Amino acid sequence: MAGLVCNDPLARCIDGNLFRLNAEDTSGVVEGRVNGMSTGPLPHGERIILPNDLQGTRNALDLVVNGTTYPLIENLHDYSVTQPQDVGVLLSELPPGRSAGGTPATPDDVLLVQVPP
Repeated sequence: MAGLVCNDPLARCIDGNLFRLNAEDTSGVVEGRVNGMSTGPLPHGERIILPNDLQGTRNALDLVVNGTTYPLIENLHDYSVTQPQDVGVLLSELPPGRSAGGTPATPDDVLLVQVPP
């Protein structure tokens, strides 16, 4: 399964989980996964829909960066998901040399993900 770019006219009526990667300088490959279904490589700056229904929006929400899986949510049933679009991820790179707190970045500042409660 691969995600669809949201500005594609055929994607406007499709239910699914939302993903966006804002990382113009990232040379690696990033993909999103919900319940094992993959978006495929996420393009920079495009909102992507992973076609999915409510039944398929369960179990794990993960990011895969350069082949390494980063679990974000172990079980989506622990959250009040009422439609597939309730689940989405925005991943943005930090400006060069900066960390999330505005301090100089370190080699440990590789992946920053914010998931609302």
